[in-house]
This record gives sequence, structure tokens and C-alpha cells, in this order.
Amino acid sequence: MMVGFESAYRKTLRYRNVLFTEAAAATVLTLGVFAGIMNNANQYLVARAAPEAPDFSNGLYLTAANAGTTLGTALCGLFITVAGTRFVLAGALVLLAAGIVLVAVRLRLSDREKTSSRSLTSSELQMIG
Repeated sequence: MMVGFESAYRKTLRYRNVLFTEAAAATVLTLGVFAGIMNNANQYLVARAAPEAPDFSNGLYLTAANAGTTLGTALCGLFITVAGTRFVLAGALVLLAAGIVLVAVRLRLSDREKTSSRSLTSSELQMIG
């Protein structure tokens, strides 16, 4: 009787591992596609921010991309060292969440800049004077 239980338990564990592996592979594939899309979007944003200096903006983009790759690899390596290789995906998701937070902060700051530095229209100047 015990042999049948152990066999069923092992089958269940094997099935769970396969599901976890497939889910992890799908998540890594999705992250890879989004990383490729974001590379193009970042290049566009940097080039649009400094249209008068395209060489400088391209150099800035390449520097940021290389620094991000270096720091991301180092942080994920540290995460693997501390938590183990089973948690590689968790490290990538933590960095993804940090990136989303930083983009949200940047958007909020740029919105504040736009509203505070908006010039007055002629009708608004007439109302004041």
C-alpha cells in the first residue's frame, strides 16, 4: 500500500515541476520580448530628448544599456548566490518591478515639470493685468 502512495506522490511532484518549468519558460520568453521592445523604445526616447545632438544621445543610450546589463547581471548573480538557482526568475521580476516604479516616478516628475513651466497665454496675461 505504501509503494502505491509513494509512486503517486512522485508523479504529482514530477507534474508540478513540469508545470513550474513551463510557466518559468513562458515568463522568461515574455520578459525577453518586452526587453527587446523596450530597447527600441529607449533608443527613441533618448534620441527624441536631444535631437540636436544625435551622436551624444546614441552614446548615452549605449552607455545606459551596457550599464544596465552589467548591473542587472551582477544583481541577479547576487540574488542567485543568496537564494539559489531556483529563484532566478524571482530576481528578474524584482528588477522588473523596480524598473516600473522608476518609470512611474520619472513620468510623475516630468508631468510636474510641464505644469510648472507652462507659459501663460495672452488671454491669461490680460486677466492678470
